[in-house]
Amino acid sequence: MLKMQENFTAAMRLLKIISGKTLSELSKELGVSRSTLQDYISGRGNPNMSTVDYISANAGVDPSFFINSSFTEHQLQVLLKLFEIFNMLPHLSKPGRLLAASLFQQLIEVCFGGEFDE
Repeated sequence: MLKMQENFTAAMRLLKIISGKTLSELSKELGVSRSTLQDYISGRGNPNMSTVDYISANAGVDPSFFINSSFTEHQLQVLLKLFEIFNMLPHLSKPGRLLAASLFQQLIEVCFGGEFDE
């Protein structure tokens, strides 16, 4: 399990990836400076609980998203990579997107068994 500060950093990275926003856009949304957000994402920031509550309210998530983790470090890294891949898909060529969709379908079939219903 991750420590609280490590989880905060990982959750901020995940929020950045999921949002698809630039640092400037996300910092405005969360109500923190761009440099503060960069510190949080890079693991240099250590916010107090009132700051976590403030960011949570602006992000529309429960504060526990930032401080509690049910993921191991490895699981979180895999999740972050998946979101990075999803964000890259629109930038692929049509053949690349079709191949990615086919591979993702195969992955779902391997993980969950049976055929994937379209």
